[in-house]
Amino acid sequence: MGQNQEAADALKVAVGFNARNYLARRMLARIYWRQNRPVKAESELAQVVRKESNFGEARAEHGIALVKLKEYRQAIPELRAAPDLGYRDAIVHYYSGVAYA
Repeated sequence: MGQNQEAADALKVAVGFNARNYLARRMLARIYWRQNRPVKAESELAQVVRKESNFGEARAEHGIALVKLKEYRQAIPELRAAPDLGYRDAIVHYYSGVAYA
C-alpha cells in the first residue's frame, strides 16, 4: 500500500499543477481502485471523460467503475461509447452484460 500511496500523492500534485491533466487523473483512478476506493476512482474517471470524451479507454474504465458501484443506467452509455471510439476489449462486453442484466 505504501508505494500506491506515494504514487497517489505524486499524481495529486500533478493534478494540482494542471487540473486538465487527464492522464494523471486516470492513473490516480487506477491507484484508487487498487486501494479499494471505488467512489474516488469513479470520481476521477468522470472528470477524465468530461474533459476527453473521445478517449475510448477512459470511457470504458468509467463505465466499468459505474457498474462496480451498481450505477448501471449511467454505465451503459459509457460502455457503448468505448467501442465506437476504437477501444476493443472483451471486458467492455462483459460489463455491458452486467449493466443490462
